[in-house]
Amino acid sequence: MTISFYRQDGGLQCTASASNVAPRATYVFFPTCGGNNFLGSAVVTANQPLVGMGSEARSDLRFAMAYSSFQGGTRTAYGPLVFRAYAFGGYTWDSGIAVQNLSTSASANITLTYYNSSGSLAGTQSATLNPRGMQAFFAPVLGLKGSVKI
Repeated sequence: MTISFYRQDGGLQCTASASNVAPRATYVFFPTCGGNNFLGSAVVTANQPLVGMGSEARSDLRFAMAYSSFQGGTRTAYGPLVFRAYAFGGYTWDSGIAVQNLSTSASANITLTYYNSSGSLAGTQSATLNPRGMQAFFAPVLGLKGSVKI
């Protein structure tokens, strides 16, 4: 099993590998090649089927998140619940959206279209991602509680 870490610009940061992982066993990667401020993406490959999840936490454990891995890409994706500086329950909520270009050779032009909770257009963002590149986004509208189409 190999995990390749890519910088936002799509350049390979480093790789790590594991061998002899038992069937149905869990293996945890802790990337050390990017330093404390690494922001990028990862691609995991193996000679057997995989499932995966990502989890991230600040070192002080004040903020954490987790997500399921994806087995492939799609040309259209939806985020059914997105916040941007949305105040609720004594906290302010923000959703980070990471988009990765899975191509190894072609750039990808992407557009994020945000909708408020009533379904009205709230704003858009566009970017071009290098092959294997990624970019993190936050909705451009403060106070948003809505959705996004990528």
